[in-house]
Amino acid sequence: MKIIATSSNKEGMLPMKQSKELEDKKSMAQKNTEVCNFIKCAFCADGIATLVEDNIKFDMYFIVEDSVRGKFAVAYKEIK
Repeated sequence: MKIIATSSNKEGMLPMKQSKELEDKKSMAQKNTEVCNFIKCAFCADGIATLVEDNIKFDMYFIVEDSVRGKFAVAYKEIK
């Protein structure tokens, strides 16, 4: 298992998406952190969200920590 990115410790609203030109200038690390922040907010977690790479069942998935629900995984897969 390889850690790709971790959510930030900031609280509050997610930043608005910017113009395509500004989004294209962001590094992949920043984009991955922003996706972790989104997953953390989408699942109302109060801990961290970590994007990991693991080729056992899914290429990548998120491990989300919450004080009430504990640790849980959020997986995504491209549907073709």
